[in-house]
Amino acid sequence: MTNNTNPFALTFLRLGPVAGRALKKGGRGTVVAVFERCFYFELAGTYICVGNSDFSNGPLNIVSSAPTKTNWSASGLRVGDRASVSNDHLKVGTNISFDLGDAEIWTPIPALITPALITIIEQFYTTNPSQNGLPEQASLLIEALSGWLKTPTPKAPAPIKSLLGMGPGLTPSGDDFIGAMLITLHHLKQNDAQAQLANAVIELAPACTNPISAQHLYAATEGLGSDAFHQVLQGDPAALDALTHIGHSSGWDALAGLYMTLKVCQNSIQHRNIAA
Repeated sequence: MTNNTNPFALTFLRLGPVAGRALKKGGRGTVVAVFERCFYFELAGTYICVGNSDFSNGPLNIVSSAPTKTNWSASGLRVGDRASVSNDHLKVGTNISFDLGDAEIWTPIPALITPALITIIEQFYTTNPSQNGLPEQASLLIEALSGWLKTPTPKAPAPIKSLLGMGPGLTPSGDDFIGAMLITLHHLKQNDAQAQLANAVIELAPACTNPISAQHLYAATEGLGSDAFHQVLQGDPAALDALTHIGHSSGWDALAGLYMTLKVCQNSIQHRNIAA
């Protein structure tokens, strides 16, 4: 809860697994981005996002006790401010601190992907025309990537290098699309294709996209994404609305990557469910 004697003495309520691992190691870092409802800081090469008490769960995300109306941009926090972790406390800037002691680690619910999920997404598209941010030139790259997914080869898929970093925003549209592919392949247990795609992303992302988006992609190689994305993988139609409200177009871009991957892998989905 908020300390009444110091409104900037806060606690962490939930930690994403990536954030939790980094905080456990401790160390010093720097604030790299500040928005109204959240801020990012870098700690020993890992990028972590801290939000208010109504913030969504995710692998990089920390839900704090900060009131829902807290505006980090107006709090005095600035890019370049120091961040340090020691003795179960995070100190940010000159007057903001967080107690890590009782924070829970968020773990996404296990995926339960069935053939019905493709139909659910198609019905959603019928009443909610896609608003993804993928530029026109992405269509041929996605078509080539779809072809590779049908018959994956050990060689890194060529379209990845061009899709990474494509589009505006903190997490460009191409990154969101690829991240969704990585998570979906992981939970479909398409291990060979997922490993090849993950290796290509790990190799190319540092030079092709920004560090924060790259961190989200690295989490995706572990099968980790936003809470809304994992809810969609459970077949929850209501979660589609939550997913598509993430960012300016990030949720829509992720949905496009999920849908394409499901369509290409639909035979394996059916066979897996029959075997189960």
